[in-house]
Amino acid sequence: MMKRSALAGGLVVLFLSGAAYALDPLGPPKAILGRNNWSLGIDYAFSDTDSELSNVVFEGTPGGSRPSKGFKANRVYVTPRYGVLDNLDIFGRIGGIGLVESPILRLEPFVGDVGPAWGFGAAATVYDSDRFDWGVIAQWSRSKTEEDQFGVTAHIHRELEVDSLQIATGPTCRVREDLSFYGGGFYHLLDGEFEDPSAQFDMEEDNSFGGFAGLNWAVKEDVHWFLEAQTTGSAYAAAMGLKWLFP
Repeated sequence: MMKRSALAGGLVVLFLSGAAYALDPLGPPKAILGRNNWSLGIDYAFSDTDSELSNVVFEGTPGGSRPSKGFKANRVYVTPRYGVLDNLDIFGRIGGIGLVESPILRLEPFVGDVGPAWGFGAAATVYDSDRFDWGVIAQWSRSKTEEDQFGVTAHIHRELEVDSLQIATGPTCRVREDLSFYGGGFYHLLDGEFEDPSAQFDMEEDNSFGGFAGLNWAVKEDVHWFLEAQTTGSAYAAAMGLKWLFP
C-alpha cells in the first residue's frame, strides 16, 4: 500500500510542469480615481510557487497529501476600473493565463494551453494626506487551463482550475508629484482542482501571508505605470501594469 501511494504521488507530480497558480497584480493599495472617474489598464504578472496537494486520488486509490514545488505561471489582464466614491474604486479583470514549464524534468508533464483568466476587486483609501495614504485592496480571480493528448487508441483530457483571493493593506508614500512608493502585507488563499482520467487532487497555498512593494509613476497626467514584487516565503511574483485615466 505504501508503494502504491508513493507511486500515485509521484505520478501526480509528473502531471504538472506548470500550474495555474498566480499572485495577481495589486498596484497601490488605495482608491486612485475619484468619484465617477474611470480608467483602463493592462496588467501582467509572473509567479513561481510551492503549493500543497490534498485529497490526491490515483486510479481510485487515495494518496493523501503532499507538497509540490516550483510551479510557474504568467497572467495578462485588461482591467477596467471605476471610482464609485472619492475613496472607493471597483475593478474587473479579463485576460488569459499561459504556463511556463518547470525546470524539474518530468517524463509526462502537464502543459496546459493558454486559457481564460478573469476576476474583480475593490480598493479603498482609509487615510489620506499630502504625502502619505493608507488603504486596502481585495481581489479575486479564477483561471482555467486544459491539455488534450491524442494517441492511436486514446484521447486524454486534463484540466486545472484555480481560484485565488488576496486581501492587502499598506501605505502609499509620494516622494514627488509624479512618483509614489507603496507596500504592505497581504493574506492569500488558493483553491485549485486538477482532474484527468486517472488522477484527481486539490491544490492550496503553502503559505497564506506575504508582503509586497512597488512604485507608481505618472508618465503623463493621465497615464500611470507601476512595477511591483510580492512574496509569501514559499512563492514570489513580479508584476507591472499601465493605466490610462479618463476623468
